[in-house]
Amino acid sequence: MKYQLLLILFCCFSQIYAQQDGGYEILAEGTYRFPEKKAEPINGLESFYTEFSEKFNFSTLSHPNIIEAKCTLEFFVEKDGSLTEINAKMASYGADKEAIRLIKSMQKWSPAIQNSEIVRSKYELHLTIKKN
Repeated sequence: MKYQLLLILFCCFSQIYAQQDGGYEILAEGTYRFPEKKAEPINGLESFYTEFSEKFNFSTLSHPNIIEAKCTLEFFVEKDGSLTEINAKMASYGADKEAIRLIKSMQKWSPAIQNSEIVRSKYELHLTIKKN
């Protein structure tokens, strides 16, 4: 049975720990939390959300009658656009496992840019997925 999903997603970064000049934060040499141009899916966020919502499998959640699940994913977008160190936090009903599985299966992202150079960046993605 194919589920129709309404996916309400918004991207934002977690709280600021220590910002540097210019409004960006350097986490480690060459890794940014708030670069001038943040990383994004190659085909754009709207396409990403559509694909994510179509592929999210509610049957993997811990309760069969769940109509809404929430999850926050935190990961790094490497210079080549690959996603690494994918972790979930604040997930409901086992949505973390399905969200991680799904994001790992999706295409690479466009990396972040700082001072006209491609850089590694940290990204936090908050998800609320609703089943219709």
